[in-house]
Amino acid sequence: VGSYYKWVDNDFSTAATTAQQGKELYGVSGILDVTDKTRVTARYDVQQLIDDGNLQTQVQVGGQKSATTLLQLVHELRKVRLTAEYRKQELDDEINEEIVAARIDYALHERLAVYASTQVAIKGAGLNAVTLGMSAKPWDKLTLTVEQTIGETDTATRFSARYDVTERLSLVGEYAMLRDAIGNKTASGSAGVVARV
Repeated sequence: VGSYYKWVDNDFSTAATTAQQGKELYGVSGILDVTDKTRVTARYDVQQLIDDGNLQTQVQVGGQKSATTLLQLVHELRKVRLTAEYRKQELDDEINEEIVAARIDYALHERLAVYASTQVAIKGAGLNAVTLGMSAKPWDKLTLTVEQTIGETDTATRFSARYDVTERLSLVGEYAMLRDAIGNKTASGSAGVVARV
């Protein structure tokens, strides 16, 4: 079980806090290992503006107050991992989004895995989606992933690669293409370095 509380006043400023000026954050989380193969995770996080925050925190919160609830169950069975999840986001004390999701991961081989997931909106528009993906590790330090997501109004294809230079340093790259219901395409790519401290 864990919890946190953070209050960043509008007038308080450092390089690390400008994105949180005028915001109060708090939350609780807990993990319960039901068995050695079954884990339940629960989180509740709140972000609230202080004196209307600044432009950046107003966009992040999306209103005066945002609260997110997450319940997740993970069960491992030999080469299969099953995940079930419930997420709810409230905005100014009204339910904005409510989603149930499920995912199955299957290790075909120690270097090749496939996965499928689906999410269904209890409340919220355009959130239903199905994702199919595959992750391969042709060499010890290289991981390649390809996935296709089919949503209510669009489809997305994503290719990514991660090369672990050392235990703490990785090179990452991603290319994604989105196609909407009328056939318009949007593509994006990124590359970077991830350092683990």
